[in-house]
Amino acid sequence: MVMRDGSYVDDLYYAGGDSVTVEVLIGRDDAEWRTAHLSEMPREWLSEVKAAVESALHAA
Repeated sequence: MVMRDGSYVDDLYYAGGDSVTVEVLIGRDDAEWRTAHLSEMPREWLSEVKAAVESALHAA
């Protein structure tokens, strides 16, 4: 996945709220973990999270 700033995301953790912890690739062999605001995430990812939350709420 590519963030809006062009960074490539290798892994991420989202536990709710307005931020997500992402592992961003740096070069070919290195990566760093950072916290990113949800506004930095691609719209497609935000849409998938919203659909998953709505599905979980309707199942309960």
